[in-house]
Amino acid sequence: MVTKSSLHQMHQNKTQVKWGLNTPTYKALSPLHREVVADVFSVYEREEGENLVTNLETSIDKVAKFHNVNTSVVYDYFDKEIESLGGQE
Repeated sequence: MVTKSSLHQMHQNKTQVKWGLNTPTYKALSPLHREVVADVFSVYEREEGENLVTNLETSIDKVAKFHNVNTSVVYDYFDKEIESLGGQE
């Protein structure tokens, strides 16, 4: 039987594969924070407009509010991913 929970999990798995969310940094997040990050990418895909940075920030704000978490969860995740790739903050 397909449930709302199983549909959400299938969508989350699809998002993880599409955006490469299988890194050690992503896997180190708590289950809630992994869901938040995956949801940011899902919401980002639906944002309209040409300003990519604004669209990403809007997506982060929406998802953080929905999950009742601080936006720093997502920004810290991105910082750690960039560091792990040898980038600079």
